[in-house]
Amino acid sequence: VNQQTLLLPTPEGSTEWQEAYKDCAKTYYYEPGQAEITFPVNLFNQGEKAITDFKAVWFNSSKVNPKPWDSPVWEAKEIDRHGGGHNPNTEKPVASPNAGGTGEATTQPEPGIKLAKGESKTFEVTVPLPVPDYAGGKLVFLCNTDGKTPASETNKENNMMIIKIEEAGVDIEAKLPDQPQIYLIDPGQTANVFVTLIVRRNDDGTKPVDTDINYSGPFGSVDKQATFTSMNSNYYDIKFSLTQPGKYYVKASAWPVGVTDIKPENNEDQCLIVVKFKEPPKTQPTKTDSDSNTRVNLRS
Repeated sequence: VNQQTLLLPTPEGSTEWQEAYKDCAKTYYYEPGQAEITFPVNLFNQGEKAITDFKAVWFNSSKVNPKPWDSPVWEAKEIDRHGGGHNPNTEKPVASPNAGGTGEATTQPEPGIKLAKGESKTFEVTVPLPVPDYAGGKLVFLCNTDGKTPASETNKENNMMIIKIEEAGVDIEAKLPDQPQIYLIDPGQTANVFVTLIVRRNDDGTKPVDTDINYSGPFGSVDKQATFTSMNSNYYDIKFSLTQPGKYYVKASAWPVGVTDIKPENNEDQCLIVVKFKEPPKTQPTKTDSDSNTRVNLRS
């Protein structure tokens, strides 16, 4: 009988692996200046008993290390079950070698993670901060990293999950229309321009955030302020008139006051306004009636 292993990593609070975990299983936030972050992850075995490995590397680590899984930022260690009365289902820090000469046994890791059929284990993960720029805030977890530990695992598509680690802060976004706004007028007419600015809070925080808002264009500059208490949006209708053809820009910005914005690339936006004169209607060529010069003599 072919005995198979099915290993499934899951984030805190989850007992079943999901396809979405390949993109993001959970997000953790850290404060500016924080040196490391700790959080739990799980490893489930829904097949026959096995010994495997369980590691984490920063996303895109292959850009700086051709073999990232050989030197992971974190690796699960099996702890001696007789050492210090530790919970065998939770990884604990490995004790340092005894330098005091008391003769007490130290807790040492055993090679590989042992999982019985249907067993799961929880590991406390600690990684250094800040997150490298190349990682995009993503930490990649993988079990059975070489595909041979164990070799009996035939489905390895669900061996991976990604945990996002981001700096704590808010995400305020200023959004103007992406497409150019085109107005056609006759000479002497006025283009009545209407543009909607959307300012929204995208993060899931609930602490009130004061936001300085500005929008400017041919009409001048306007300053506003809003307070966002949750993930919601404010709408600002921008109306002005133009009489001359040309290209005009409406620009907008929205910045939180006193807190870090975690996505500064979306705090400013601009929209192109194009005013054109209508083209005069093309005159149709006059068709000559060949019969108009024909004289008809009627005889009675």
